[in-house]
Amino acid sequence: MAPPIKLPDYVITAAAEGAVLDFTRPPFSELLAVGFKGPDTLAETATIEVNMKKGGGFGPLQSGAADIVITAGDVVMVYPIAFAELKVVLSGSATKTFEMGGRERI
Repeated sequence: MAPPIKLPDYVITAAAEGAVLDFTRPPFSELLAVGFKGPDTLAETATIEVNMKKGGGFGPLQSGAADIVITAGDVVMVYPIAFAELKVVLSGSATKTFEMGGRERI
């Protein structure tokens, strides 16, 4: 199994949602799993939204009929990656930095 890799931080700057990550192109297309660590302080609700195909609509990523939420200081792993695009959405406008890591396909 490939070792975990550190990815660039995912930064949301004075907005309610971050940039769209494209999992159909490198470096994200090489990933089997991706993880997000919430910042130490996070008053907003941070959810993960995905788009199954480029050009389609985004919807919340769920598990057991509940939205996946990134909480302060906690890590959320998304595995396996079965979507084209991903973004983090906040319940309010803020500037937040999420650490990212992943595991490459071998």
